[in-house]
Amino acid sequence: MFEKNLILFLDKEYKDKKELLTDLSKAVDSKVTSSEDYEKAVKERENTISTFIGYETAIPHAKTDAVKNPFVAYAKLSHAIDWDGNGEMVKHIFMIGVPKESGSNLHMRIISELSKNIMRNAWRESFMNAASADEALAILKLIEKEVM
Repeated sequence: MFEKNLILFLDKEYKDKKELLTDLSKAVDSKVTSSEDYEKAVKERENTISTFIGYETAIPHAKTDAVKNPFVAYAKLSHAIDWDGNGEMVKHIFMIGVPKESGSNLHMRIISELSKNIMRNAWRESFMNAASADEALAILKLIEKEVM
């Protein structure tokens, strides 16, 4: 579910979350049947209710037929973006994809486990200060064990 190639450190200055979500949807192209369909599902979900959870973090997600296998992509931005246009700045994005036909609540278990850990100061500081994809992956693999 967590893979090194889905851990991104991005130095680009994004104008808004729509632009970022487009880039992240393209980055998970190997995990979806159509990055455009996946992006549409993520943006529809985001329009329903914001996925900003505090701590400069958002968890955009979609449960859709466009997803082949469950995945979590992570992006750390060097330049925070105003997630909802109301001053809530985001630098850490966990993008989740789960196949619609899975019929499970896997995406909710992932969101729950991520949120629980992000609220813990020690975990959050350790993870958010990870300087490489390898460091971040090692920390995320511990969450994967809890979810699966």
